[in-house]
Amino acid sequence: SRSSARDELTLSTIRQPIGEIAQMAVSSLINIIEKKKVHKKIILPVTFIKGQTTK
Repeated sequence: SRSSARDELTLSTIRQPIGEIAQMAVSSLINIIEKKKVHKKIILPVTFIKGQTTK
């Protein structure tokens, strides 16, 4: 069946820790300016939010 304009799907998405990402970015920039060691790879936790677009 065709979807009408009124039908809505909830999208699956990833929630990212924006505040923590910003803090790590600023910290890294300060370390670069001060010629200190900078981690090349930083992994932060994310949350998967399942919507109707994922099976």
